[in-house]
Amino acid sequence: MSGKLVQLSVLSLALLAVVTAQTAAKTKVTSCYQCNSAEENQGKCETTDELDEKWKKPCAPPVSSNSKFTDAVGCRKMTQKVEDHTRVVRECAYTGGDVDGQKRTGNKGILIYYYQCSADNCNGSPTIVASFGALLLACVVSLLRQ
Repeated sequence: MSGKLVQLSVLSLALLAVVTAQTAAKTKVTSCYQCNSAEENQGKCETTDELDEKWKKPCAPPVSSNSKFTDAVGCRKMTQKVEDHTRVVRECAYTGGDVDGQKRTGNKGILIYYYQCSADNCNGSPTIVASFGALLLACVVSLLRQ
């Protein structure tokens, strides 16, 4: 095999790995950290380093009987800032895709940052969304340098 053909084969394998990983990420999620730092005895929900294992819970179907969403598609972490108070809520997500720190503003003095990922218990990680594009770019740069 020529050098260019080997590089093309390796690049093809890298692309296949990225597509496979992204497809796997679209499968349903069965468990997420579920806590609310504003609740009694859940203050450590805010910190990633001290998440309690008891907060790893199965994702139950939504309570609403008219909901078309039955399976969780990811885990979500929301950091809510209301004036001088900050609250962290970790929960199962039934809609949406992966986001990393999407900022939304509400009424005066309300700011919410959304993080969502698509693997079991991934909302306990300091970095919620892994960038497959960065991985692919690193592979391409590596191959082009040879």
